Amino acid sequence: MAQLEELFMAVKELLAIVKQKTTENVDDVTLLFTLKALWNLTDGSLAACKYFIENQGLEIFIQVLETFSESAIQSKVLGLLNNIAEIRELSSKLVTEDALKHINSLLCSREMEVSYFAAGIIAHLTSDRQLWISRDFQRRALLQDLQGECGDMGIFKMPVVHGVSLLDFLSASKYCKMLVEEEGLQLLCDIQEHSEATPQAQQIAASILDNFRMHFMNYQRPTLCQMPF
Repeated sequence: MAQLEELFMAVKELLAIVKQKTTENVDDVTLLFTLKALWNLTDGSLAACKYFIENQGLEIFIQVLETFSESAIQSKVLGLLNNIAEIRELSSKLVTEDALKHINSLLCSREMEVSYFAAGIIAHLTSDRQLWISRDFQRRALLQDLQGECGDMGIFKMPVVHGVSLLDFLSASKYCKMLVEEEGLQLLCDIQEHSEATPQAQQIAASILDNFRMHFMNYQRPTLCQMPF
């Protein structure tokens, strides 16, 4: 119990610092350190993510994105939001007009890390259809933006460090059904065959496809023979 109280106070105090720096429009080392600390605290922690939401963290972070345009700040903000998107109990908190507007706008960032985290958040959110009841058109629009950005050669020339992370992300079984339905497998095949794709990107695409084969073989899905392998 004492540890949870300490965690709650840490999140609250760090958010207070972020709010003050944002209100004063001060972009310094303290702000970067505080954003990084919050990102680390919420990594895989349901409690920390809940405390973040309860202390108006999402509203504060949206204000951060509206105030600062530095990629170092954007990547840390999106990294934390990605932590929340990974938690099913809290991911619905990100399905708001303001949050989605900023996340989607950063999808086409020139900075790979920023666009990578934005893509991860959108992929997490759109994988859960329950979040989009009565607004499936918005979900499909986000998926089209996501596919368009991946197809804009960024994924073909992706550095290997980001590619390996993407492999870990996409190979999780919970995303198999989604990528089949949204023609993600075709995109992977396109990467394999694209003349400007790096060898690393082609290898990553091949590895993901292998993981799909294993997944559907393990679950004996009859649709395996219909997939574009």
